[in-house]
Amino acid sequence: MIGLYNLKMEGSFFKSVFYVYQPFTYILISIYFLQMLQNGMIKRAIIISIPIVIFLTPLLYYGQIEYDWSRYYKFVLVAVFLIGWAVLYFYELLNSENVFNLLDVPHFWIVTGIALFHTGTFMVMGLVNYTYSIDPEMATNIYSINHILNIIYYSLIAYGFYIQWKSTKSSLSS
Repeated sequence: MIGLYNLKMEGSFFKSVFYVYQPFTYILISIYFLQMLQNGMIKRAIIISIPIVIFLTPLLYYGQIEYDWSRYYKFVLVAVFLIGWAVLYFYELLNSENVFNLLDVPHFWIVTGIALFHTGTFMVMGLVNYTYSIDPEMATNIYSINHILNIIYYSLIAYGFYIQWKSTKSSLSS
């Protein structure tokens, strides 16, 4: 998202959209993790992280110059939080006694998508932001990796929904 913002979109309207979109999606994904994770301390950390992200949004929006790294730093903060919540979910899932086949757990696929996407974009966006200051055309080419990450992300989410639908359908018919 940051790479697309830097490479394709200019103007205050697009800046506003970006700075509303990222915290909004972070809030939604955080609520998703709040529903899944069992550890109370982790849930408190997630709840505390939401106002941190919301608070940093206007600070970075109004404090930026024409091209700076503030967008990247905010993205890194969100990515680190989400990768952390995903790792903690995997830890809880692997220590759970209720899981018989991990591949049949819809949340496993959804969280795997979240983890892969944010880990991959964490690296890609850092490279894109660095390269953009040197060679914007090369940054555009590197950014195409993000499209592949998006395909993987949404495919895994869709597969998780499919597994949930399949298990709901089979439990209704029996």
